[in-house]
Amino acid sequence: WDSQFGRFFGTGPITSHTNVESYFLYFHTLLWALLPWSVLFIVALFYQDKTNHKQWIIWGSALLTFTLFSLSNFQLPHYIVILLPHFSILCAQGLSRITQTTCLKWLKNCQLFLFSASIGVIIFLVCFMGIKNIFITVLAVTAGIAILIFGIRKSYEQKIILSGYAFAVAFYLFMNLSFYPLLLTYQAGSMAAADMNQWTKEATIGMFHYNTAFRFNLKNKVTFAPSSQEMETFLQQPNAIAFVSQSELHKIKHLYPQVSILKEYPDFPVTRLKPIFLNKKSRASCLTNYYLIGMNHAIPPP
Repeated sequence: WDSQFGRFFGTGPITSHTNVESYFLYFHTLLWALLPWSVLFIVALFYQDKTNHKQWIIWGSALLTFTLFSLSNFQLPHYIVILLPHFSILCAQGLSRITQTTCLKWLKNCQLFLFSASIGVIIFLVCFMGIKNIFITVLAVTAGIAILIFGIRKSYEQKIILSGYAFAVAFYLFMNLSFYPLLLTYQAGSMAAADMNQWTKEATIGMFHYNTAFRFNLKNKVTFAPSSQEMETFLQQPNAIAFVSQSELHKIKHLYPQVSILKEYPDFPVTRLKPIFLNKKSRASCLTNYYLIGMNHAIPPP
């Protein structure tokens, strides 16, 4: 009860300090989550077949779920994903009923504008963030442009759809193959776990402050030692390697000077991006560091 209804009413143990309760959160979330079909979706709502009673099943389930999400006291943007198939069906239904050439031409121009804007955003992010994977970026943009060229002699309906495909191919390939891989290098827990999975299976691995990403991605068993006594006991074990934060490292080095740093990992909460992090020139000033450490007898990295 507390896990589900407690989150809805805000009375359960599961809360989020980053949660911003707003009745309109999912309205503006839908606009970017449904890209490149957001404009088409809004227009298509006015072209639905109101005589098709089966369609009200989609409308009913979508509106009911959307309303419940909007009224909930626990809101996360990705909850809207479950409704995207409903909205996609409504988009297709509406587009199939639009017959005015003026409206179709306007939608085509909107789709072309979205594609052009996506190319501008890609170029800006590559320069602003210092993304190195230029080949993949150029390939994604070229593929998107090729789709547009393929649709030059098509009908307005086909141009609308192909322009959306071009946006998706160019922008989402860039995001998934260039943008997000760069962000993920700043998830210290995941990066440290990947290294430990490759280094050795003989080490005794621990952490003094719980890190979900490190624990989730690590294939070996990990010991959680939150107290100073548990920390001391853990470090005395053969081949002990610990994943620690910067503040923990200072404390440990003061108590145990013989501790060695095996590797350093920059970290940033990439789910809450800020311009200071995206900017390659100021990124270093907002990073925190995590470390893999061990006593002098610990197994060194390769």
